[in-house]
Amino acid sequence: MAKWKIKRQYFLLTILFMIVMLLIFGAKYFSLARKEHRKEAKEETYIELARRSIQSEELVASTLAEIKDKTKQIESRLGQVEKVLKEV
Repeated sequence: MAKWKIKRQYFLLTILFMIVMLLIFGAKYFSLARKEHRKEAKEETYIELARRSIQSEELVASTLAEIKDKTKQIESRLGQVEKVLKEV
């Protein structure tokens, strides 16, 4: 009976050791999975930021083109006004 108690203690210790090892590896796997998920979320955020910056750049470029066109119109009108004033 004494041998059975000793074997049983070793058996329980072995099971406990295996459970602890499973918990450690599970925690590592969970940690890596969370880290990868956060990395993907960051990448998605950067991609969205890049898209928005491209859209803003396109908007600024079109607005600048409009401003240049209006400036040319104003310059031509101003030239006409100067011409009329010189004639008078």
